[in-house]
Amino acid sequence: MIQGSLALKIKRMVQDKPSISYRDIENEIRKGAGQNDHVPRWTTIRSFLRNSGYKMVKLIKKPMLSEINKNKRINFAKKYLENPPEFWNRVIWSDETTVRSNPNSKEIFFKVHHSVKRKNLPFNMKSQSQGISVMFWGCFSQQGLSKLVVVDGALRADNYKKLLEDHLLPELTKINCQMVFMQDNAPCHKARTVLQFFADHDITIMDWPAQSPDLNPIENLWSIIKQRRAKKFGMPTTKNELIEQIFEIWDNIDAELKNKLAESVPKRLIKIIENNGKQLDY
Repeated sequence: MIQGSLALKIKRMVQDKPSISYRDIENEIRKGAGQNDHVPRWTTIRSFLRNSGYKMVKLIKKPMLSEINKNKRINFAKKYLENPPEFWNRVIWSDETTVRSNPNSKEIFFKVHHSVKRKNLPFNMKSQSQGISVMFWGCFSQQGLSKLVVVDGALRADNYKKLLEDHLLPELTKINCQMVFMQDNAPCHKARTVLQFFADHDITIMDWPAQSPDLNPIENLWSIIKQRRAKKFGMPTTKNELIEQIFEIWDNIDAELKNKLAESVPKRLIKIIENNGKQLDY
């Protein structure tokens, strides 16, 4: 049983270096121990820490933000928070996403009794490829969802411009009021011909800060769509099947979810300022 000064020492080691392994804790204690001192095994240290409320967590990967981009995010937040609440009713949020039938990045966690041996647990099988993959483009606002678009091949300036002509312009005509279009800083989005297209059709573009997917509510919508597809349909066997699954999920997105995501943006901007431009947990 670990207690007293040794217990405090172990907790301090974890607090100073949260990534330290149980074996390294054992080795550090052994280095400072006397000849007759008892050194607990790493398994005992693990049990002690678990019983003391410590647990292992998987860190979420996020891109490293430069100070320049943090400041741009703060300035963006301050600028757009000056708009009245009804401004956000006129913003169209857009983005592309790739849906994979077998994403290797998916993590699976099991809750099992401690008596179950690891060798008896199922594997999270990782294939050499990520199966079938399809790129989609879509946009939404509090006025509604656009038609979902399947993107064949890479998205370049020419086919992105054609996509906007075929799908954004009809959406703007249907809404029939002056909207603000949000797109990120992908190269095809900033191409000269694309920017000229926006100018020719008098479409206002939001000046989006770099490295800011956490501010775009359609990122959350894509995530929800992928989760719903996997839960409802499982593994598709063909590309067309995957496309049909995503279209079915997209066509059944309810207005409450769409509005909730769009209305969350001002709160995100406030958080950006409070967090000095750092990434948000969205």
